[in-house]
Amino acid sequence: MITPNVESIPRPWEQYWFSITCGPRLLNAGQIAIDARAEGFTVSHLVNPQTPADRSAIGFSEDGTTLYMTTFITSVSLRQAAEVLREIGAYQAMNLDGCASVALASRGNILYPAGRNLTNVIAVYDSGSPAPGELQEAWQQFQQGELYPELP
Repeated sequence: MITPNVESIPRPWEQYWFSITCGPRLLNAGQIAIDARAEGFTVSHLVNPQTPADRSAIGFSEDGTTLYMTTFITSVSLRQAAEVLREIGAYQAMNLDGCASVALASRGNILYPAGRNLTNVIAVYDSGSPAPGELQEAWQQFQQGELYPELP
């Protein structure tokens, strides 16, 4: 996870298949690291880490093998979200969009509906629910060095 406004480390962006713009950062190396102002945020429910709001967040384990995605169905503060993610095993974590954008679905069932129409989502696939063939093919092409493969 990268915080561009805070970390001025040049990145070879061509090695990434996609990126997600989100924030503020919740955890950095297992420590609560909320500094929304330094990241350029000005909205009150992001600048004050104690302000509760509907939230979703994403994180990774220290070894990078486990992905944590959380949707809070009651309002929580950024600090509370960070504490929950750290408690379940996240080492790095970021706040995602919240409020009416918070939703959760699993295996075709909407478990927590969004409060508005969404223009994009994060979809996670595994062996029990594999990605569509076109997406799998695009990923394989990217892994072989084809940065912008043609989709059918």
